[in-house]
Amino acid sequence: MKLSVSMWTFQELIYGGAMDFAAFAEYCASRGVRNVELLDFFVLDKLDECMAVMDKLGLSPAVWSICNDFVQPDETKRLEQINYMIRQIDIAKQIGTPVMRVFSGDVKDEVAFEDSMASITACYAPCIRYAEHAGIKLCLENHGVFAARSGEVTELLDSYRSPAFRSTFDTANFLFVDEAPEVAAERLKGRVDLLHLKDYRHSAQEGEGWPSLNKVWYTGCPLGQGDIPFDSVIRTLRSGGFDGTASIELECDDPIASCDESIAFLRRAGYAE
Repeated sequence: MKLSVSMWTFQELIYGGAMDFAAFAEYCASRGVRNVELLDFFVLDKLDECMAVMDKLGLSPAVWSICNDFVQPDETKRLEQINYMIRQIDIAKQIGTPVMRVFSGDVKDEVAFEDSMASITACYAPCIRYAEHAGIKLCLENHGVFAARSGEVTELLDSYRSPAFRSTFDTANFLFVDEAPEVAAERLKGRVDLLHLKDYRHSAQEGEGWPSLNKVWYTGCPLGQGDIPFDSVIRTLRSGGFDGTASIELECDDPIASCDESIAFLRRAGYAE
């Protein structure tokens, strides 16, 4: 696996102004992590500058992550989202990363579930064709409502059966829809080209952290300190041929210390150099 760190790990520091892109890049380089996951809303307005920083430090953009929303009842907005993704595919190609993290869409009270799925399917069709020609893999994250469980991800991937439409396997997001990550790994193995490494533990008390659909509460923590069975998940995904980017994407307090602990865990376990 190719180890990467996602900018999302440091979202609180970045949003709060305590960390800029140069500091993020320097953090990765100082820890011997040579690949990074870039989020478009953090860097799009200064992409050339960010690429220059990475080049100076010997870093590579392993993942280009975007936040598309394909649940659009209005045809004009649907076209806007399609054009947005196509522009992002061009950027991924420009910066030299073959992998782009994508979403399905957000729930809209005024849009029925069936109509939401139809909108997602219609939007992806031209984007996947464009990605095929560009040589970019669109990796759908298990996230939200419409692609939350492994069965839903599989159903969307099966709608196209394209080598350009693959899975972003987020290890912790399955907990929030009460699906065991190791079960999801078995179902999705062979279809994963991006792994988001995230860990959560059962909260000490109800109301602490974030609840699952069944009201099980979880709190973010460094990798290896929570409820994700990384050995089982990674072994299963590797048995399906996964040898792609594994990006640390934490959601916990003290992100620098937590990321340090997570990198150490991955190296001790032999998952990363």
